[in-house]
Amino acid sequence: MSLPALLLGMLLVGVVGGLYRTYRVEHSPNQAKFWGGHVPSTLPSGFFKGSALTGLGKNWQGKVFDRHKGKGINQFTDGKRYSFRVYPAAGLRDADMQVLRIDYNQPGNPWWLRFVVDEIVQVSPGHYLGKVHVKILPGLPFSLTYFELSST
Repeated sequence: MSLPALLLGMLLVGVVGGLYRTYRVEHSPNQAKFWGGHVPSTLPSGFFKGSALTGLGKNWQGKVFDRHKGKGINQFTDGKRYSFRVYPAAGLRDADMQVLRIDYNQPGNPWWLRFVVDEIVQVSPGHYLGKVHVKILPGLPFSLTYFELSST
């Protein structure tokens, strides 16, 4: 097998896997809850305790938001890392709704994290539901999982 054929095969497997994962995420009960959320009138501020809904990220504790700068950073058991910008935008896969986009394409972040985009919506006062996307191919973001944030 030639190298181009091998690379094309790997790309095809990755796209099919990404589409399958996206289908599973977007047909889960959390999708209806996500659609029921909204962008709050002001950006979140301060620490929000995080909960990964997949069992992954056990050392991730949540996110710290700076409302005035439109920025934030993730909090882990061993410190803070992975800064982001946060701003209202149309959803990557839910283009008909507004979300708060969490953009990791920031200086200082690892190259692999720059492909990740989180989106959050407020589902009740002080509570957000987030969706994790990865943008590998232009115009085809994949949905990976959901997470929750709570101010309490």
